Amino acid sequence: MIIRHLVLLTLFLGLLSAQGKAEIGEVSETSVTWALGVVDNPSDDPIRPLLENRSFSLPKEGQINGSVTWSNIQAGEGGKLDVGGASRFYVATEIDVKPGEHIYVQGDRIISFYTNNAWKKSGDVYGSGTIRIPLATKPGKNLLVAYGFGSWSTPEISVYKTIDRVTFNTDDLTKPDLRVGDDSTLWLGLPLLNLGSTPVKNVEASVLKGQYFKGSTIVHRSIGSASMTQLAFRLEPQGPWSESLVDQPIPVEIAVKSKSLNRIYKRLFHLKIVSRRQNHARTKRSKVDGSVQFYGVLPPSEEPEVEKPGMILSLHGAGVQATGQSNAYSAKSWAYLVAPTNRRPFGFDWEEWGRLDALETLEDAENAFNTDKKRTHLTGHSMGGHGTWHLGVNYPDRFGVVAPSAGWISFNTYGSSPIASGVLGRARSASITTNLVSNLRSNLVYIIHGMDDQNVPAQQAETMFKLLEPIVDNLTFHRQENAGHWWDVNEEAGSDCVDWEPMISLMEQTTIQDKRDFRFISTNPSVNGKYSFVKVSSAWSPLENVSIASSQVGNQLVLETTNARSLEINSKMLAGWGVGSLSVDGTHYDVDEKSTILVGDQSGKRQDLYGPMNQVYHKPWCFVYQETGSRIYEEYASYLETQWSIIGNGQSCSLPWAALDEKTRERFNLVYLGIPFNELDIPAQMEISWQKDEIKVGDKILRDSMLGLIFPENNRLSAAWTVTSGSEYLLFRYQPFSSRNGLADFHVFNGEGSVLTGFFDANWRYSDKLTEVLNDSSQ
Repeated sequence: MIIRHLVLLTLFLGLLSAQGKAEIGEVSETSVTWALGVVDNPSDDPIRPLLENRSFSLPKEGQINGSVTWSNIQAGEGGKLDVGGASRFYVATEIDVKPGEHIYVQGDRIISFYTNNAWKKSGDVYGSGTIRIPLATKPGKNLLVAYGFGSWSTPEISVYKTIDRVTFNTDDLTKPDLRVGDDSTLWLGLPLLNLGSTPVKNVEASVLKGQYFKGSTIVHRSIGSASMTQLAFRLEPQGPWSESLVDQPIPVEIAVKSKSLNRIYKRLFHLKIVSRRQNHARTKRSKVDGSVQFYGVLPPSEEPEVEKPGMILSLHGAGVQATGQSNAYSAKSWAYLVAPTNRRPFGFDWEEWGRLDALETLEDAENAFNTDKKRTHLTGHSMGGHGTWHLGVNYPDRFGVVAPSAGWISFNTYGSSPIASGVLGRARSASITTNLVSNLRSNLVYIIHGMDDQNVPAQQAETMFKLLEPIVDNLTFHRQENAGHWWDVNEEAGSDCVDWEPMISLMEQTTIQDKRDFRFISTNPSVNGKYSFVKVSSAWSPLENVSIASSQVGNQLVLETTNARSLEINSKMLAGWGVGSLSVDGTHYDVDEKSTILVGDQSGKRQDLYGPMNQVYHKPWCFVYQETGSRIYEEYASYLETQWSIIGNGQSCSLPWAALDEKTRERFNLVYLGIPFNELDIPAQMEISWQKDEIKVGDKILRDSMLGLIFPENNRLSAAWTVTSGSEYLLFRYQPFSSRNGLADFHVFNGEGSVLTGFFDANWRYSDKLTEVLNDSSQ
């Protein structure tokens, strides 16, 4: 193990003191001995309970804890740990911290860190080498424990010391390339680690005015103690980028300041300019969380002959960068090739926040490049092939050709993850591709698969082909014989397994037609509630799909629906088609160009205020934690804020309950952590409440449990999480940021797992019929 005492390395790159230049410290390296304990059976882990009840102590050589025997090891170069290929292991050590020093770590193939029997943080399980994680420490000796796995590759841990209160992680910079002739606003994203024991509030993230960029400032509300989040910096060029600057690095200087800090922290970066036809990275600011995300762009090989070029949206496989995906294609004369990033190279399997990133990229590219929405097509490889199925069946009207390559279907068909049933199954129903294949009825589908693929078996493609064959009129399955997962059969530009000429040619020839006669299934209005001119605002029952059938008879459109409680109809679109009247389930409506036709009860739940649980994290949010008594909820806020930055390259906010003000309420969805029930405005009709020692849901009383729920508040969606006294360890067993952790509107856990889950009805009322008991622990 190598401890790198990193003390203000960035001379001339910032760190200006209020009194003058910051003091520059020395850099030293120190070897540290770890205690190693191998866990043979992760399901019978004797160390986890000790960490959860905060009674773990530094073990001695030869000490035995249940099935774990401890031995001392010395880390190798770069913090490499020889754990003998152990599937799961713990390492522990003590770090001496001087007054004024702070600690952060890099942990590749590490699942979790713990400091001083508290302050759990996630590590970088994918081992990217780019993630830095802040730790909460105190002067003196600090117990540091890490839990990881060594069966894939050698785990590594590096510990950094600094006297800085905050530090940038420049290895995780999200930056754009600058395209010749372009003068649009772009964005730069940079994680900031708060290494202190109190929040850093009202953080000003500024681009300093210079030769090439105008000055700009974005204010971030608050970064929690011992937390990190990505800051967004707005890049406003002084003018269009000139061809003469292509080989010249373009400097951009950024600065961070806050009244919580006694210095201004600065950094200088250099961006590159690319030609108009060159593959490059473009950045956007996400509407989901305010973070900066990038996507790969391969422009057309020449100026398109038509006014609006087409677009091919291509989704990458696991571990692939977006620009790597776009670079796997040859330039097309008629279309932009656009590759979203899924937030991270592994990301979210193109579900949940990965799905949202793809849709945001699609919208940003449409606006940036003025593409033709009727000539937009979808493809992807491997995990991106799964994403192609997932986006294709949920948003079929957005794409003409849907073309997965080496794509797996769903978690249950690839990896043998069981399909959740009941209420949880409904919360995750958009994930089950095979239940939605009928939505592809009007699309052209082109399937590609190498028949010797050892990563994603060709049976995945065969299954989808058989399901689609009786449904889709224009269906093609290209079986590449004697080919594996990634293949290229000719020397021309582009890799054939993704840049397959017959598939690309079909896209070029295909224009999306107006969707007037169709059948569409929506699993949840908040996920896939729009098709053509129809928007599903709410369903009668969350336990059933919404189905819509549309047909045109003369100048009248007839809609027949099932389980649709409320709709919004785009009357202007219908009028443009020459439709004069509309019938919805037998009720007549006149069509005009000016108004939206509202059908059904518009009160209660609506698309952007609907659920399930993860929807609270679909708009910028802030964790608001209880600060009196124990710091456990502050620790949990720090854990969640940091986790979102790690896995989602994301931005979030964290602050104590006493600091919550009206501006924060207006700007953010609020996620309350440990706030007493009587302090929150939770509607009585939800029939959920809690006290120190019990949780009440309907007529059920639960103890030794953890509760989470969403509820409407000030025209936004809020959430609340709480645990009964003595069960605080349950908090760190749940984090929402996963492609497989979707919950319903409310959920109760205990030490044995899930206890109770359910949806609220369309008017946000509790109902026994929408509630499922998973493990009856009620009293």
